[in-house]
Amino acid sequence: MKRLIPFLLALLTLCTLLLSCGGSQEPPATAEEVSAAAVALLDRSLLVNSIFLGEGIPTSGEAFEGYMYADTEYCREMGVESVAELCLLAAEVYTPEVQDILYRKALTTTEDTLADYRDLAVGRGLYVLSTREAWYKDTVHEYLTDTLLVTAIQKDTATVTVRVRITPEGKTPQERTLTLPLVRGEDGWRCDKLTCISYDDDLNEQ
Repeated sequence: MKRLIPFLLALLTLCTLLLSCGGSQEPPATAEEVSAAAVALLDRSLLVNSIFLGEGIPTSGEAFEGYMYADTEYCREMGVESVAELCLLAAEVYTPEVQDILYRKALTTTEDTLADYRDLAVGRGLYVLSTREAWYKDTVHEYLTDTLLVTAIQKDTATVTVRVRITPEGKTPQERTLTLPLVRGEDGWRCDKLTCISYDDDLNEQ
């Protein structure tokens, strides 16, 4: 029996190791993986931010109830012919918490405001509010991805910094630093913060 004890202990240790290996999730991310994911997300966020916060979707004529038909050719090209597809587009870039910010601004109707986008008739495509206001209308964001740095990596989270060149219409271009947290889920990495950054008029006065 005494001879069996060391063998049983070794077997128990081996089983524990095998179970721990089998239960592990994705391996820790590398800086190269995080950097590549961040660049792709920043690039994709330009379209998402434009639709939800910026210029919006072009229209092609008056509809009804204060809404206009969204340009069908643009919508087909971008793959956003319904409110549901707008949500899917945002989900490609942002975490659910940040998606909620976008949805509250563009897809929610309240007593005082109408949603920026609606499906007013089944099969008729997307409609755009004719009085829609943009957060950063006529502002160009350029992410200087050659300045991107990975500053932190944990199991399923990471943080990067990147310089952003912001150019509102009629103003001097300005470069600012964006600190961007990332979260890794089942569908890959997502931004846990809006990638747009506001222009600071005070910087030009210094």
